[in-house]
Amino acid sequence: MTILLCVVLATLATGACSNDGQDTAPSSGQTTTANPNQADAESEGSGATGSGSSIEEVPTPSDSPTPSSSPSIVATRFATLGGWDGTDWTTFGQPDDFTGPASVGDTFSIIQLDGGQVNTTMESVGLVCDSGAIGILTSPEIPSEWGGANPIAVQAAWDVQPYSPAIAGSPTPFYFDAVREFFAERLVDVGPLEITQWFKLDLEGDGVVEVVLSAKSQGLQPGQESITYPAVSVVLLRRVVDEVAKTYFLSHSIFTKADGASLKDGESPDVRTFDVSAFADLNGDGQLEIIINDQSFEGAGTTVWEFINNQVGARRVLSGGCGS
Repeated sequence: MTILLCVVLATLATGACSNDGQDTAPSSGQTTTANPNQADAESEGSGATGSGSSIEEVPTPSDSPTPSSSPSIVATRFATLGGWDGTDWTTFGQPDDFTGPASVGDTFSIIQLDGGQVNTTMESVGLVCDSGAIGILTSPEIPSEWGGANPIAVQAAWDVQPYSPAIAGSPTPFYFDAVREFFAERLVDVGPLEITQWFKLDLEGDGVVEVVLSAKSQGLQPGQESITYPAVSVVLLRRVVDEVAKTYFLSHSIFTKADGASLKDGESPDVRTFDVSAFADLNGDGQLEIIINDQSFEGAGTTVWEFINNQVGARRVLSGGCGS
């Protein structure tokens, strides 16, 4: 198949796979009061177990922990996303050439969801995608699994995974309702859903427990020739703010019946699904970024999201991939 470079999830700008053209993830317009009788997952351990409980706010940008002055490099099997240059997020010359600080023989840590880390060694700079993109080649090779988690490899001078997420139990109907509310705000009435991932963790290390989950239309897979409309996929973040459970939406895709009607003969639906591949501190500030994979019929990508504060939500800071 023909492989084209997918940088900054460019295909998400289309109607079939949309991120609303925003790098900032707005919170849902619908907020739900935390119910002390429901034991909402993001309330656990946060002090927000009932009315009147005090909630520790996420630091604003002015008093956030200081990132490291040392660089980091973030790579996947099919793209070198960039990293932290000591002052800001950067692509290190991607996608045409890699000009980052890594050298042959340098050690990278492959970051896994369960908190495990496996080392790999940079062998060269070379072709990582059929589009002609140049990036880091390692041995052993950074894993890549179609339909599964595709981890990142990181070189940094700090512990990039100071704590790992707890995989939560079965999600309650409360979370299915939160997903439906998001799509309803976009005038999309979704059918049966499945929540494929559900994590409880403290992204900022401030004692406030967040929930990160991924959901999609039931049974949805990239490249399906026959789908039930609308076909949707989303990753969302929930946290308690002033005793209210607030939802922030990250990567998402909507493929409607109208999108399907516009397909030409022989074309497959451009369905894209998302899942969380890792949580890691990629700029040395002690806070975890959220790393999200996306997959479509002929492509795969990875996006890094950084949570800013309760007002702004999260913003996309790195992204890249291979395919259409």
